[in-house]
Amino acid sequence: MSRTGGFSTGLPPAVRRAFNSLLKRWRGFRTQEDGSNTIDGNLDVDGAVTLSGDLDVDGAITVADSGGQSNIFIDAIGANDARMVYRDDGVVRWDFRYDESADVFKIRRHNTSGVFQDTPLEVDGSTGDVTVQQAYTSFTPTLTAVTTDPTLGTGPTQTGGYVQFGTLVTGQAQIRFGSSGAAAGSGAYRVNLPVSADTTLQRTASVGGRASVVGEVMVRDESGGTVRLGYLQLVSATTALIMCDAGTSVGAVTDSSPWTWTNNDWLFYKFSYISV
Repeated sequence: MSRTGGFSTGLPPAVRRAFNSLLKRWRGFRTQEDGSNTIDGNLDVDGAVTLSGDLDVDGAITVADSGGQSNIFIDAIGANDARMVYRDDGVVRWDFRYDESADVFKIRRHNTSGVFQDTPLEVDGSTGDVTVQQAYTSFTPTLTAVTTDPTLGTGPTQTGGYVQFGTLVTGQAQIRFGSSGAAAGSGAYRVNLPVSADTTLQRTASVGGRASVVGEVMVRDESGGTVRLGYLQLVSATTALIMCDAGTSVGAVTDSSPWTWTNNDWLFYKFSYISV
């Protein structure tokens, strides 16, 4: 059934009878004695619909805006499964479906061509547990120093990535000096963060200050085979200071501590913090 206006069964009996007389001319529409409404076939609505009882549709429901540019499409996709699809200019962008066999409600994303991309959210129908999936975004980590930045040399490694859930950012990165031509620079070492941190909720400080811990770090002297563990302290919205156990005390990693940095030395860090 297709129509372009609004109808209401919540009207005085005489008015309702007049409406029903007109509605009977529309194939497949039936108003039951209990006030429910049944449609054998599809229901396409370009406007408003008001019902005083249930609406049973043996087919699909399409609700569109006045220009037909976007619409919501509701139908059954199996004996016990159903879905609601959002379309923009006729292209599927999102669909919301219940998978009865797995007892899972899914929100699925499609690209601008309507091709399925991923399932950002699933809800377990039995437990209510929510699974949120986010894309992994790559970024290039950098190593700087307070006075003079180090030179990573020939063929260094700089890889990293993160995921973001709302304002929570979590990820990891690795920086390795090249096989030749590396120079340690001068001063305390710092690494970058891929998304600006909220510095009103997290404290920043210079070297040795009381700053928020936003990650963990492992550093290695490749030639000596020495490994040290440490943590990251927030220096600014996009920078974290590297702190580690230098053997006798915990302090900032510098060009000469816990060793003099050179070819093939490396560091690996993980981070988790609140973004702006």
